[in-house]
Amino acid sequence: MEFGKVLKQIRISRNLKQTDLSQDFLSRTSISKIENGKQIPAYDTAVKLINNLGLTPMEFDYIASGYKWNKKQLLINEFIESVQYHTKSLDELQKKCQNYLEFHNDTDIFHIRLTLLSLLEYNHNISVSTENAALVWSDLEKFNTWNKLDLFLVNSILQTFPTATAINISKYALNIVIKKYPHLKYLQAALLSNCAKMLMADNNFMEAKIFFSQTLPLYQALFRYDLLLLTKLYLSLCDNNFTQAQEYLSFLKNIGATTLADTAYNEFIRVKKLHYKH
Repeated sequence: MEFGKVLKQIRISRNLKQTDLSQDFLSRTSISKIENGKQIPAYDTAVKLINNLGLTPMEFDYIASGYKWNKKQLLINEFIESVQYHTKSLDELQKKCQNYLEFHNDTDIFHIRLTLLSLLEYNHNISVSTENAALVWSDLEKFNTWNKLDLFLVNSILQTFPTATAINISKYALNIVIKKYPHLKYLQAALLSNCAKMLMADNNFMEAKIFFSQTLPLYQALFRYDLLLLTKLYLSLCDNNFTQAQEYLSFLKNIGATTLADTAYNEFIRVKKLHYKH
């Protein structure tokens, strides 16, 4: 469907007037010509009009294509789903990205593939993981601000940075999420949790508690009781309350969150040994 027709369709469905779209940067007459296909807007003008509808360009394209995502957006959706819910095979997804890149020169999908490779190598070859993450960061750090995908990419490579750097990056990302994407509560919690885990790994339990505590209401609102239990387990470890931590570990196993339980068990043993060593 033509840009103008989609623009008009969405504007009417949202009970907006042509002047609501123009907002003093374009005349009502120009809006009318665009909607009737008599004028083609410049790219920057089109983006402003889309934003004034309360949409992103991707969301506008989704509506324009008959509510069907194109291949690129499907890969982006899969990536965001995989890092939120761990429902997708990271290796399978990076191969899909590789296949897509054989026919398309696309920076977003290139960044996703490098990030996936970084995640896949993190526990096997940290130097390779860091190298792939650094390639993504070399582009992201040049941007004036980050969109939704950029923020998920940043969160996924945080662990490859020194803790102090990761916390500064996370605070900057959190500020963008809260201002532009307040509905992305999972991303807020993930950024906070990743910083907390890095602080915990550095045995900075006092600061880790501050970050972990901020995730509790977010996981509660998301009904992610598995992550809520995990966070309470980590908070117990920060307080050296190993009896309570053991109870939360049992709860995780009982609800079938075995992957989270295994990860938590390793940290449980590490912190316990550290405590009794001192």
